[in-house]
Amino acid sequence: MDYDLGEEAAQAHNQVWAADTAYVRLARQVHKRCPGKELHHLRRYGGIMYSNITVLDDDAFIAFYDSRGVGEDNITLQFNRSSHPAGYDRVVKEFERMWSGGDDALAALKPWGTSMIFYDSQGRVLMYLRDDKKEIKCPNRWDLLGGHPEADETPTQCIARELQEELEYSAAQPHLFSIYSFDDRTEYTYCAEENIDVAKTVLHEGQYLKWFTKQEIDDLPDDSFAFGFKKVLTEFYRLHLGSSTD
Repeated sequence: MDYDLGEEAAQAHNQVWAADTAYVRLARQVHKRCPGKELHHLRRYGGIMYSNITVLDDDAFIAFYDSRGVGEDNITLQFNRSSHPAGYDRVVKEFERMWSGGDDALAALKPWGTSMIFYDSQGRVLMYLRDDKKEIKCPNRWDLLGGHPEADETPTQCIARELQEELEYSAAQPHLFSIYSFDDRTEYTYCAEENIDVAKTVLHEGQYLKWFTKQEIDDLPDDSFAFGFKKVLTEFYRLHLGSSTD
């Protein structure tokens, strides 16, 4: 089902509705569009439901499940970034909150960071060579632009600040590509198409920038990449640019 709940849409709060007002707002919207089973389902469970969020390119989905996790009473809301921007933004923010500071217990499990995949019209991706210093992690390896959060930052705020500091690049609305769970961290990876001229771009961290083709990414050994980013870039080519890109 496709709903446009508008600016006053209620958000799911990490699988459990946090307030009666949020429940009432959603129940009203469901009743308008599909009266009957769905409204009865919401009342029967007192607003307590499991939720799942998926962000795929320009569509954001949030699904609500009962304790069984299956059945026709379950609800999925879909928001397109262009046609339903308010709903899209709210779901993405909730997606970020669920994986970061919104749930203290979850956030305490592991630190998180952000990264940006810049790709150009030729299907190349941009990386920079880290400084060759023993005191830093992954010295002299290829890395994606990005970094770690400052106090109270969301992932979107973090990547925007990091790009401004490292590249003097303004990312007003960065597009979230995917979230990766590594052994040492949770990684929020964003993407944007930009034909950046590396010869005219000032890099404030690392040795230099370089564009890489898919073949060059494939040919580099895994230990040439910092923080396991070969896996991320390989998946980006497969899901976003298509595996046939050379």
